[in-house]
Amino acid sequence: MVITNYKNQKYRIGFRDDKVNLYSLDKNKYQDIINLSRNDLTNAYETRIWVKIRGCEALYNGLIDGFVLLDVRPSTDVEILEAKQVDRDVYHARLPISEIESMWEERMPFLDFPFPEDLSSREELEIPKW
Repeated sequence: MVITNYKNQKYRIGFRDDKVNLYSLDKNKYQDIINLSRNDLTNAYETRIWVKIRGCEALYNGLIDGFVLLDVRPSTDVEILEAKQVDRDVYHARLPISEIESMWEERMPFLDFPFPEDLSSREELEIPKW
């Protein structure tokens, strides 16, 4: 997901040609902003959520019925996490939420936008309860 802070609010970004659409992360507090100029954004960054589970690190891909869905990198982790191959070098796993050891959001620079100076590149997240 690509994120920006615009007028002290956090938005998910959608690009369309030379315009930018900002989608509210909290629709109860603020609305989407459509057709903004790319030059109006002062920063942007990309995020990914990771989990540590069974001693391995995998990309978080959602929750369903008490299970965490994971994208697993080709490695010995595939066997440990009982991942199934769904395409060439693409593996998915479905494990109980209770096995999650830790969870964090990784933040990275996006395109040529400045990365927010006061933002860390990693933030620990609370493990969801089921």
